[in-house]
Amino acid sequence: MKWTLLLVCLAVVLCGAYATSPPRCPNTCNPDQCPPLNPNPCPCGSYKGSCGCCDFCYACRGEECNKVASQKCEGDEVCQIPSGYSYSDVLTGRVSGVCPQ
Repeated sequence: MKWTLLLVCLAVVLCGAYATSPPRCPNTCNPDQCPPLNPNPCPCGSYKGSCGCCDFCYACRGEECNKVASQKCEGDEVCQIPSGYSYSDVLTGRVSGVCPQ
C-alpha cells in the first residue's frame, strides 16, 4: 500500500512538472509543419504560438475558447471559465472557456 501511494504521488509530481514546463520548440521553424489556420482567414486576427513559429487564430469576443490549450482571445483578453464551473469542468469537457465580451 505504501509503495502504491508513493508511485501515485511521484506520477502526480512528474505530470505537474511536465504540464508547467516551457514548450518544447524545435531548433528551426518549419511553417510547413504548422497546423492550418481554422478558419482561414481568422476573423479576429492571428498570433504566433508559444514557440514563435506557427500562427493561431484569436477567438472572437463572446466565442468559446480552449482554456486548456491557452488559446488567446482578441484584444488581449483571457479565456475565462464560466461562473459556477471549475477548471476541472473544463479539463473533463463539461464546459468550454469563453472570451469576454
